[in-house]
Formats: sequence, structure tokens, C-alpha cells
Amino acid sequence: MLLDRKALVPRIYPATGDGTLEGTPVLLSEAAWADLRSKTSDATLACQQLQNPLSGVQATFDVVWLRRYEVGPRTLNVYLMCDPASSRKKDSDYTAMAVIGVDYDRNKYLLDGVRQKLDLKGRWTALSALRRRWLNETGVQSVYVGYERYGMQSDLEYFEERMEIEGLAFPIRELAWPREGPGSKDDRIQRLLPDTKTGRFYLPAKVQAETSAQRRVREQGEPYRIAKPIRRKDQSGNLYDLSEIFTEEFRLHPFGSHEDLLDAVSRIYDMDYAPPVILDERALEPEWTE
Repeated sequence: MLLDRKALVPRIYPATGDGTLEGTPVLLSEAAWADLRSKTSDATLACQQLQNPLSGVQATFDVVWLRRYEVGPRTLNVYLMCDPASSRKKDSDYTAMAVIGVDYDRNKYLLDGVRQKLDLKGRWTALSALRRRWLNETGVQSVYVGYERYGMQSDLEYFEERMEIEGLAFPIRELAWPREGPGSKDDRIQRLLPDTKTGRFYLPAKVQAETSAQRRVREQGEPYRIAKPIRRKDQSGNLYDLSEIFTEEFRLHPFGSHEDLLDAVSRIYDMDYAPPVILDERALEPEWTE
């Protein structure tokens, strides 16, 4: 964050000329470097000597796996998952909500969401607004909501009160997965591997102007299918792009300082998701008899 804000000047001096474990040492003699390597794990060397945690240790994901879509499918089922910030989550101050669309072939699309610091009222406002938006979106068959269990216990009572006051009621699925113990969060996130690695997870395309494919669906009367950037304002009024945050968390896992959005997206696998039902319109036509 400090580097992104250019508050500091980076002075990074890796212990080898090319910044890799196999490179020629520049701070130690060959013998001293070989001795250090024999006594130290690659992960520790990458952090302490190469100044780069990603060197020598395999990252979970590769950003080249992520696909971009210019035009979405005609029909989707939509799943809204929330992973709220709480005192239990010592590594995070962010509430993350992810809206994932599932098409007929079980491909998944990051459609919407938030990742910012929210109090209880803010969580309800964001959750209900996202649900309302996608419930009214053309091409969406159903919207399902899931909430991480440990946050749900304290938040649900307030949500039920707001539902009664605002005259709306909808079920919220409890997303239960062991929160305690080593590796539980990483295990959840690693469930994204099969879909991302096989190119079945999509982010909105970044385009400077409307593409030919987008123009075509607009002319066909289906503008709702055009991919739109997911831009939000945080608690300080600063604009952020949710796709960029997801990509950064995806790229750095398991070394990133925040994985809130990645974790919320992985909750799609706790939702018992299903593809939309695609009907043949001809089957809906009445049968005439002579």
C-alpha cells in the first residue's frame, strides 16, 4: 500500500544477480551462499535474501488462467456470498461480497461485489442492494444469498429486523467451513483451482471502446449481456476496481496480505450452485388441434 501510494522509495537488493535462487550471489561468496542454501528453506531464502516471497515458492494460481468476457451469456443463476470482517479475522479489516453468475455449462463470472470496511448497517445496505440489483437484472433466473457462518450468528438478527421494516424477506444460506485450524482458509481458496486452471472463470473484459461483439448484442436488443467494469467507492470515497483487487489477490496467493475477496468468491462451492434451466421456446408454444 505504501509503495502504491509512492510514500516510500523502494530499495530492493536481492542476494543474487538475477533475483533467483540459482543466480550468482552478489552479497555473499559462492561458498557462503551454498552453505546458507543447504541450511535454509527456499521459502525463507526467498523472503529474507531475495526480497521476493514469490521466488523459490510456487504460487497457487497463475493470472494467465483468468479469462475475460466481453459479452456474457443470455441466462444466469446468480450467487451472492458475503465474508464479513470480524474480530475473529485478525488478518483482515475488510468485508468482502462477491456476486458470481453461473451459466448453463457451469462457467462462472465475477459480476459484482464489494471489498471494503463496513459496519453492521453497511453490510446490510450492501448485501440488500446487490441482491436487489441482480434480482431485477434481465437474464437472471434466480438469486441466492450465502453468509459466512461466524459473521451470520451476530448479523442475522439485525438483518431480520431490517427485512421486517423494509418489507422484504429472503433466505440466507449459512456458509459453514471450519474457520479454525491451520490451512482452513487456504483449503477453501484452493477450491478455485479446477475452474480457473481450465479457463472456466471469467472477469469483465477491459476495453477502451465498445467492441464489435458488444455492438452486435446491443443492436440485437440485448445490452444487458455487455460486460461492465466493477467499480466501487470505498469508505474514504476512493474509487476501486473489484476485478483488479481479485486479480491481485489471485496472483499473490498464498503470500498476499489480504485474501478477503478471494475467500468470498471461493464460497460459491458452498452454495450447492446449479446452472440455469434453459428452455426451448418452441416447447412453450400451445399445441393446436384441428
